Amino acid sequence: MKLETYEEFYDFVINNGSIDIQFQNVISEIEGYFDPGMRATITSISTENYGDERVYCFVFDISKFTDYNKNKEIRNYYDDNGKPILTATEAGYAPENNIELVYFSDFEDKSSTMYRPLTDYIKIISDERADLLKAYLSENVDVSYEQWLEQKLIAIL
Repeated sequence: MKLETYEEFYDFVINNGSIDIQFQNVISEIEGYFDPGMRATITSISTENYGDERVYCFVFDISKFTDYNKNKEIRNYYDDNGKPILTATEAGYAPENNIELVYFSDFEDKSSTMYRPLTDYIKIISDERADLLKAYLSENVDVSYEQWLEQKLIAIL
């Protein structure tokens, strides 16, 4: 199993819970709080279909990364004098309750100029949990992540 497509992230989060990510440079193409290099935890994902387009609503929690993200905020919000010198936090646009929703579109026609793979926007960040996930993905097994973890635990006991 790989964790690259919208569907793979959706299935993983639905079946295994949250995962920490870092935003890539193209996140700036999407209107919202996040700037390149910021971090968040994907806590849930929902989907809606609109014709040949499937829209994924990612729920991001920045609670663990609030201080880290403040240092990544780009000064692109306008002050009272019309100058883009404020950060999102300074302008009052930081996520309420540390939760931000971001909508991504996954088109059936991957050649569409509107299509971007999810890995252009986010990547899994490294920590103990992410290292376990990467080990699972690298083994390319036909069992769920939970089953794989149980097998590893049983092997230790």
